[in-house]
Amino acid sequence: MRRAHVALVSPLIPQNVGHIGRTCAGLGATLHLIHPFSFSVDDASVRRAGLDYWPSIDVRVHESWCGFEQDHLADSPQCFIFSTRLRYGSVSLFDFAFPTQGDDVTLIFGSEHAGVRDLPSEFLDKTPKLFLPMSENIRSFNLSNTAAVGLFELHRQWHSTLPPGEGHSDHRRR
Repeated sequence: MRRAHVALVSPLIPQNVGHIGRTCAGLGATLHLIHPFSFSVDDASVRRAGLDYWPSIDVRVHESWCGFEQDHLADSPQCFIFSTRLRYGSVSLFDFAFPTQGDDVTLIFGSEHAGVRDLPSEFLDKTPKLFLPMSENIRSFNLSNTAAVGLFELHRQWHSTLPPGEGHSDHRRR
């Protein structure tokens, strides 16, 4: 069964990682953390933001971008970069259709300050870049909010193509 993956490249704020991890737990996605980053995944602020869901999150830590490529991207070729800086040359999430069949999908997010500019240019050139529409009054949205919106949209598109009664619609509160 295909799976969603969220990859954070050099995240800076432990609380963002915790919040994103909690979203991943809620939607059954795998969280990939790509070094360098300056905190431990056992950091109290990461766990506090992830609440008691942290032990149930499928977290994979990669020592470098090259390690992530070897460990994950070789098996999950469908990748999409979320970017603020590249938004003028990329596609709005509102106008984008994720693949509804086939392999796993990986959503890639850069660090809170540097974004994805340090990724290899050949990867940047060949990978679709998505953005969330926003007012010109702000520079960017919070990383954890952007990851949540992207992951929920992927989830919505995947599950809106399933026949009624399948997917996650059975998780409604009763």
